[in-house]
Amino acid sequence: VSMTAAGLRGSAARLLMRADVLESDGLGEDACAIRREALRILRQANHAELLNGALGPMRRELCSATELLTDAGRQLARRGVTVDIQNPVQDVSLWADQGLLLSALMTLISNSLRHGGDQVHIRLYAGTQGGSVVFVVDDDGVGLSQEALARMNDTWRQADASVGGWGLGIPYARRIAELHGGALLFAPGAAGGCTARISIPLRQEAGLETASSYQPNLAAGVNAADIELSDGLDAAVFRTE
Repeated sequence: VSMTAAGLRGSAARLLMRADVLESDGLGEDACAIRREALRILRQANHAELLNGALGPMRRELCSATELLTDAGRQLARRGVTVDIQNPVQDVSLWADQGLLLSALMTLISNSLRHGGDQVHIRLYAGTQGGSVVFVVDDDGVGLSQEALARMNDTWRQADASVGGWGLGIPYARRIAELHGGALLFAPGAAGGCTARISIPLRQEAGLETASSYQPNLAAGVNAADIELSDGLDAAVFRTE
């Protein structure tokens, strides 16, 4: 799997270089389309590698829930995405791999953008519940049936599940939660859409590594947020900065 992922990343890197050339030649629309497809390839490689147990150090450090949400808002604003960010009333510190956790939140936001409808409104916030910090992505989109919600919560644990039409974003975000000793659950949204909740236990130690730990591989000049957002945004937003 890692060898296949490396090959995909090589292809994506060549596409990204080609996109830069096209943009410098004034072909911005074509450049954006190619750049987004390259990001989608990187997304597939990262998801497949993590879900198939890629090994590597997972670096947990003490981080702030408020800083994580602020970083998410900054990354979204870079691509013109408006999300209502609500910081916890009292900041919460947790041991986490901040890059992976941010990637999981971007996956869930991308899912809301893709499936919530043209006028979807998204809210991102965090708080504590019991002995965990909970990160919530809530949207007021078209919503999901009870059957669909049950499938989102359970399908990827069923050996006979049909993958057709269901990407790897949800199990990717769930696996990141599990690597932190937490969980990802979906429920109907308060405004009729969908709510995704990542809960992470507060009591963890610094520098922990797990047997199935992972660090995403990124192409030069590409960040994890853009990789995850590539599945939910139009190509036009992916111009060079």
